[in-house]
Amino acid sequence: MTIQFSDQVPKSDRDPVGDILKVAEERIKIGIERLGSAIKETIEANQNSRVIEQV
Repeated sequence: MTIQFSDQVPKSDRDPVGDILKVAEERIKIGIERLGSAIKETIEANQNSRVIEQV
């Protein structure tokens, strides 16, 4: 698997691996936030559909 972060990784001579890991960590955080939002929306939609079915 190839991961290309070259466009987003700050150029640092000291710790290039650390820089790549920082970018990866940020992408993972964003992904988790989006997943959480999607799950929340799904739960709300399911609750709304149950209310409609009960009426």
